[in-house]
Amino acid sequence: MFAAAPALKQLLGGLAIHPYGPVSGSRSRLPNMVEQQKYAMSLGMEYPYVYITEYGVEFEPGNEKKEAKQSKETKEVYEQLKTYSWVKGIWYFNFVDEPRTEPKKAKEGETIKEERERKAQEAAAETGLWGWYGREPLGYGSVNFSSPRPVKATVESFA
Repeated sequence: MFAAAPALKQLLGGLAIHPYGPVSGSRSRLPNMVEQQKYAMSLGMEYPYVYITEYGVEFEPGNEKKEAKQSKETKEVYEQLKTYSWVKGIWYFNFVDEPRTEPKKAKEGETIKEERERKAQEAAAETGLWGWYGREPLGYGSVNFSSPRPVKATVESFA
């Protein structure tokens, strides 16, 4: 790209990257982000800054330890991102879990309780539960603003 249009090296203002996940381990995307930034520098970009335009750690429904894990990992990644002088902005994703496709209709002979449990499982398996607030029933219904996840307070503490 730069060979065809060398002026882009001076015109591009940086890279927009979405490094979801924890600081380390198989789910971390931070090592890829670091490599992308190094590559941009090796190409001679004048402004090889990185803008984290979407970042988050997925919520794992089930118990309070998993909610605390989301908050802990979010803080760890934020602290790590702050150590990179070339990271110029961080935007958390997402305020509310994204609605996904409606779960399948009730199966013949399924009780209301069974249907609700199945829909919650389908929605959790299909959507990324990144938000400060979940949807009720889990993953696809209206937003439950009365019960923010602990990660909301964690992100608010960064300001």
